[in-house]
Amino acid sequence: MGSARPAEEPGLVHDLMDMGDPVKVVAAGGLTVAALTESGSIYVWGRASASGKQNGGGPTFTDLEAIPNYCEVDGGKDVEDLALGESHAIALTTDGDVYVVGSNRNGRIGLGRGHGDVSTWTKVSVHVPTDHRAVAVAAGPRCSFILTAQKP
Repeated sequence: MGSARPAEEPGLVHDLMDMGDPVKVVAAGGLTVAALTESGSIYVWGRASASGKQNGGGPTFTDLEAIPNYCEVDGGKDVEDLALGESHAIALTTDGDVYVVGSNRNGRIGLGRGHGDVSTWTKVSVHVPTDHRAVAVAAGPRCSFILTAQKP
């Protein structure tokens, strides 16, 4: 990475190696890639589609570049898990909250069909049974998932 051209073979993302904060999750969706570090920080890179919108949906991340850039969730909350869809992202914070950004077409980010796309991380109201907690998130091209587990 680090070039405006697509890589022709696998390689290291040197910008992430030089941070001193190990990467624990890598997520990719459409033309966007994100890395989640052990300390709970998100770094995002990629490029927008020719239309200026991320992969045919709404804006996911603005000002995408070919190198990883820090992306803050709700004032700097630490993130536990992260997933990217085709034109949206979902994050689980260490305090158990779920945040989304991007296209809400067909309700894919959980804000309901009446809500439009969001360009900033937005907290989603998640109704989990009292004896469960959110433990992971996942995303498909046009869908989002929250995995729950019973509390110990």
